Amino acid sequence: MKTAAVSIVITFFLGVLTAYSVVNVKSGKVKALIDG
Repeated sequence: MKTAAVSIVITFFLGVLTAYSVVNVKSGKVKALIDG
């Protein structure tokens, strides 16, 4: 149960960091690549 909680927290922070990075990407090409 503790392992699941840790993985959820890690996934949450990774998601926040990824979203933050995407928002701050200045290059349209990189953003298009991330968005698919």
